[in-house]
Amino acid sequence: MKTTPLYFRPCGQAADRVSETLPTGVAAVWGAALFDGLMGSPEAPERGPRLRPCGHGEWIDLICASTRYLAPLWTCCRRFWPPGAPADGAFEANVVRPFGELLGYHLVLHQGQWPSDTEAEAVIHDLVTAFFNRYPSGPSAPA
Repeated sequence: MKTTPLYFRPCGQAADRVSETLPTGVAAVWGAALFDGLMGSPEAPERGPRLRPCGHGEWIDLICASTRYLAPLWTCCRRFWPPGAPADGAFEANVVRPFGELLGYHLVLHQGQWPSDTEAEAVIHDLVTAFFNRYPSGPSAPA
């Protein structure tokens, strides 16, 4: 059976670090991770149903609105991404999904209002720097 190369992928390829814009294949993975976090967490499994009454209509509207944060996330992370860091999904699991969780909490606590760009960028910066401080040579780099 012939396999097709996976187009959608976690961030980390060498070409990613030089791209000014978020690569399409990475955007799909990040959008999914962001939405997964937005809809809930083990600590708040009931959050998804609580978001609909916040005025976001259909789920696709919520998905599309949340993607506005992908570009600032990309802009911040590409400054820190070390050469040779593996594309193993750790960034998505430890930064993108948790950011989605924080967005979900914000929407519920603020009656469906998205955080300001300044608030979101501060949280993004904190998550990204904390991640790369833990993994200065990349999340799976040999010691």
